[in-house]
Amino acid sequence: MRITQTTDRSFVLNSVEWGTVWLWLPLFLFTIWIMFQLSGGQDPAPFWVYLIFSMIPLTLGGLTVLSPRRSQLVLDRTKNTAELRRSSMIGYDKLRFDLPNVDCVYISQKLNTEAALPDAATGLITLRVDGGMDEGSYSLNTYPLARTKLDPIVDAANTWLDRTP
Repeated sequence: MRITQTTDRSFVLNSVEWGTVWLWLPLFLFTIWIMFQLSGGQDPAPFWVYLIFSMIPLTLGGLTVLSPRRSQLVLDRTKNTAELRRSSMIGYDKLRFDLPNVDCVYISQKLNTEAALPDAATGLITLRVDGGMDEGSYSLNTYPLARTKLDPIVDAANTWLDRTP
């Protein structure tokens, strides 16, 4: 997670999460291993077996490439909007809010008793909207990150929000 743009008119925060890649990668490697096991020996498998087993790694490899979750928080004073973008297979899903309705950016916790302590070591970056039709809290990242990495980002976002144009 990093801040990619900070100007008087805009603030952009990017988050790329690789959690699902680590889910698919072992399955991808396992199917490659099966391919090597089938190709060796005295009685090689028929062609259709290779065809089927080559489709599995290609599919898993494609999912591995497409699976990093990308999120952006774009605060824009020229359009007077705050936009939360999340990547999908066909583009970005966008949530747009009026900038005056954005209260703050803060570090939240997952809903369990161990992580809900104020001095927890990990957290999620959350945007709080206090007005308009879409009032509520919106998390930017899915997987908790180290609080030492999140504190400077949250401070920079809140400083940008508190500045008058």
